[in-house]
Amino acid sequence: MKKAFENIEKVAKTDVSVLILRENETGKELVARAIHNNSLRKDEAFVS
Repeated sequence: MKKAFENIEKVAKTDVSVLILRENETGKELVARAIHNNSLRKDEAFVS
């Protein structure tokens, strides 16, 4: 989990597209929201 949080923090600071690959029901949307909420675009709409 620590590595996942480090990666979320790292990519949230950039302006790149991120592809999150995992099995169904593993929290991909939670990761996407965490990236969005920590990014420069946090005031814009999050589209799931």
